[in-house]
Amino acid sequence: MEITHFSKSELSEESLAALRPGANFYWMVGYKDHGSRQRERQSVIFMRRGGRMSREKFQHELQAVDEVWGEFERDTENAACIE
Repeated sequence: MEITHFSKSELSEESLAALRPGANFYWMVGYKDHGSRQRERQSVIFMRRGGRMSREKFQHELQAVDEVWGEFERDTENAACIE
């Protein structure tokens, strides 16, 4: 666990409603590569929610995580080695 600071303006209205002291959240930071050879830095914050997630929602979120990890793996494979 780590402690961090971020602006409330970075949260969606839905996540802002779940914000409270001690709340758990996920923060994904990385790059999104576009087909036009441009790279965009992204930072996404969303609050952990209680309760059960629908199967469709779970699959959608799992796919989003797989896409983010895929971006990190490609970045690692394409990283330049500096000696």
